[in-house]
Amino acid sequence: TLASRGHQSGQFTPMEIRVQDTLAAVPPTDWALVAAQAGLYSSYDWLRLVEQELPGSCRYLLASDGAGLAGALPVYLVAQDINPYYQPPSVFRAAQPGADGRFCVAGSRSGYVNQLLLADRLTEADRRATIAALLDELAAVSKAEGQRHSFLLYLNDQGLRQVSGYAENVAPVLSYSGDAWLDAPGRCFDDYLASVSASRRNTIRKEIRRFGEHGLTTVRADPRGQLDLITRFARLCN
Repeated sequence: TLASRGHQSGQFTPMEIRVQDTLAAVPPTDWALVAAQAGLYSSYDWLRLVEQELPGSCRYLLASDGAGLAGALPVYLVAQDINPYYQPPSVFRAAQPGADGRFCVAGSRSGYVNQLLLADRLTEADRRATIAALLDELAAVSKAEGQRHSFLLYLNDQGLRQVSGYAENVAPVLSYSGDAWLDAPGRCFDDYLASVSASRRNTIRKEIRRFGEHGLTTVRADPRGQLDLITRFARLCN
């Protein structure tokens, strides 16, 4: 644990904030309490994969009450990212790194969707207390690491409401909201193939043949029910 402090506000449940520098220090069952509804890119196995490949360091902000983990926020301290769209200047033109050249980026680093992770059991008052405690700790960690600002990139609607609606000490709030998407022109797969370069088209057809030769098939399913499979596939690809 790198830091620990209490948080008390009005009638809210007292919050204890812990900061860990690896997700391995958090039991997967505890993480599931706050990330179960947040999707693949906030899941335990996915974030462990991100941590292992990150060109920087991590901090995990953990808010706990008497019933267990109430909220969490991953924080990454990086100078550069393999994906240029996860470098703050790609979203905020005026973004400046700290004196050491690093940026403090909070939340998910994949999928272009971001929000604070909160347990479903929380009352509205406790949600406010948990969000305030996490953002207070984010500011403290950022300052301790010599950073000028903290960046929450690609906040979804829920994430934006969390930050702007519950955090009285955060101003201004800047956000970028949107979904990951792939431009697929036309009405069918052949139209898509016709839209790419000849070399890319040959590569796609080669991959399709290899897929069939291995006896693989495709199904349409809700990805939220396939997180373990998707994570294993991502590990194989990397």
